[in-house]
Amino acid sequence: MPAPRVNRFVSRLRPRASRALLSPDTARSLDRASASGDLYLRARRLVEGLYQGRHRTPHRGASTEFYDFRPYTPGDPLTRVDWKLFGRTDRYYVRRFHQDAQLSVTIVLDASASMDFASADDSARDASGARATKFRRAQELAAAIAFLAVRQGDRVGLVIVGGAPSEAGAPVEEGPRVIAPASGWGALHRCVEALESTSVSVWARGGPGGASGGAATLADGFEACSLLLRDRGIVFGLGDALEDAGALLGAAARLQSGGRAGAAARRAMRDVSLVHVLSRDELELPRLANAARFVDPESARSVRTSPRAVADRYAGLIHEHCEALRLGVLSLGGRYVLATPSDDPIETLRRLVAG
Repeated sequence: MPAPRVNRFVSRLRPRASRALLSPDTARSLDRASASGDLYLRARRLVEGLYQGRHRTPHRGASTEFYDFRPYTPGDPLTRVDWKLFGRTDRYYVRRFHQDAQLSVTIVLDASASMDFASADDSARDASGARATKFRRAQELAAAIAFLAVRQGDRVGLVIVGGAPSEAGAPVEEGPRVIAPASGWGALHRCVEALESTSVSVWARGGPGGASGGAATLADGFEACSLLLRDRGIVFGLGDALEDAGALLGAAARLQSGGRAGAAARRAMRDVSLVHVLSRDELELPRLANAARFVDPESARSVRTSPRAVADRYAGLIHEHCEALRLGVLSLGGRYVLATPSDDPIETLRRLVAG
C-alpha cells in the first residue's frame, strides 16, 4: 500500500478518534512493520488463486522463480523448452516456475456477551479512558489484521458472530454478519466500519444470548466461513472461546478441509488460527476473602461461592481448556496465541505471525 494511501487512512481516523480502533500512531507502526517484513501474514500451506500476490500457490505458471522440469507435451509453448537440457539428454523438457497468488484473509470475531468483560485491575484503556474489555481488544486486533492484509495487497473479509448495532434503533441481523473477502482500500474501510458499528450482545438487552436468543460461538463463525469461502487462505478466529472445545475444533477442522476428505481435503486446506482473548481474572480467579456471586453473561445464571475455595480447581480447568484448544489448532497446522486486553496489540500480532 503506497504511503499516501496510509496517510489518507490516518487522516480519516482523527474525526472519529473516540471510537477508532486504530490510532494514527498504531496505523503508521503497522505500516512500517509490514513494509519491513516484520509483520507479514503468510499462509503455511500452498494458496489456491489466480491473482498475482506474494503467496505460494499449487498451480505452476510462468513466474520468475524456477520450480522444476517436466517432459514436453504437444501444445506446450516452445519458449519454455529448455534447449540446453535437450542438448545434454536429447529429450524435450519444459521449465516450470512458481506462480504467486493473492491471499484471502478472513477474520471471525466473537461478539457474544461474555466478551464484554474486563479485569478489575487491568491497565489497558480504550480511547475514552475506560478499561478495555476483551471485545475492545479483539476489535483492535481484527482491525490491525485487516490493515495488514490490505497493506500487503491481499483480500480481506469479516464474519461477526453475535453482537448488536452500536446505534440505537438500528436493525438487528439474525445469524453471523458476513463481509465477503475483497481486495482494495474499500474492503478495509468496510471491515473497519463494521467492527466500529458493532457492540457485544449483552443478555440484559434482549434476553440470554442477546437479541437473537442464542449464545453465539466462534464455532458458528467457522461454520459460516465453511459456506462462504471457496478458495484457500487464512482464517483468524478472535474471541474468548468459552465454549465447547470439541465443537470449536470440529468446526475448525471442517473449515480447514472444506468439508472434504482424503486427497480432496489436502487440495482444499486452509490455515485456521485462533487468537484466544481472555482477561487476567479469567485466567486466574482473584482470591477474595469473602463469598462472591458469579454471573454467566450468556445465560444470566449465577452461582455464589468463595473464590478462594474454588481458585485452584478453576485454574486447572481453564488451563486444560486453553491447552486443548492450543494443541487442537496446532494439530490442524494453524497458529494459536493466548492474549489479554493488557497485552500490546502489535506484540500480540508479532507472536501470531511468528507462530
